[in-house]
Amino acid sequence: MRDQPTRRHVLTATGAATIAALAGCSSSDAEPAPETDDTNDSSEQTADSETPTNELLVGSKRFIENVLLAEMSVSVLEDRTDLESIGTDDIGERTTVESFLYTKYGGLDHYWEYTGTLERSHYANDSLDSLEAIRERAARDGIAVLEPGGFDNTYELVTTDEFAANNGLERVSDLAGLLEETDVKLSLGDEFAYRDDGWVGFMEAYGVADDRATEIREAARVVEAGDTYTLLEDGDAEVVMGFSTDPELADDHLLTLEDDEAFFPEYLPVAVVAESALERTPEIESSLNDVASRLESVDTMRDLIGRVHDGETAATVARDFLE
Repeated sequence: MRDQPTRRHVLTATGAATIAALAGCSSSDAEPAPETDDTNDSSEQTADSETPTNELLVGSKRFIENVLLAEMSVSVLEDRTDLESIGTDDIGERTTVESFLYTKYGGLDHYWEYTGTLERSHYANDSLDSLEAIRERAARDGIAVLEPGGFDNTYELVTTDEFAANNGLERVSDLAGLLEETDVKLSLGDEFAYRDDGWVGFMEAYGVADDRATEIREAARVVEAGDTYTLLEDGDAEVVMGFSTDPELADDHLLTLEDDEAFFPEYLPVAVVAESALERTPEIESSLNDVASRLESVDTMRDLIGRVHDGETAATVARDFLE
């Protein structure tokens, strides 16, 4: 993703064990820890365990917008902090769940999340209804939630003008009725298809029975977010999932269906940072909040993402934007 060398960072032992447990691994299957030899040279042990005192590990999810946000973080933190090292090998490599758990348990210090995802996914069981409530809950996990940006990158269901006109589609409720009656060639993003704040909860909110919603999802083409538009263009899909910041939506021949049940909350971009990192380097907070203050509109992100689509590196686009 970057145009400069980076170093590979891995999970800490504690973080790896915790994430493995959450994935269904049993600690009882592990071998007992070997006994330590008290005669070992303590100076060797200390040398082996040394890490930079103010290193920051930055990651991101796998879609271009989130990669761009991470690269903005790297650029501003390189300019404004005295961090000894900024690890970037996890940029563009993590799912939503992985990014959050790595920040919570070890392996990442910072990535960009979205307010709606914190509310409806990571803390869905807590019934949080404000950013302040999210911050208080995240603090219990050792995570700081900083100031949000100004654009709402919500999910969209997208079709062509022709398909919409032929099937009377303007709102998602129109699509829900159509899905109950007939098969539609559908393409969904790989995370959206299985998230409670994605397809699962979405169809429930629009009155589609669980078994039918599952049947539709199993028949859908599930691909990485962003690849859905290729299927739509090629005629391999008739309705696809997208994001409101996708530059493809500037096409006059595409139509986004109105979320008339207002199922989706706001998805404002927000930097999340391990509190331990802020304790080591407090100026991280003001630097990332300044980035958020510049993220003013959906159109801004569409332009930046479009530049990456046209062949520029995310790191270059991020630096140009901040400068």
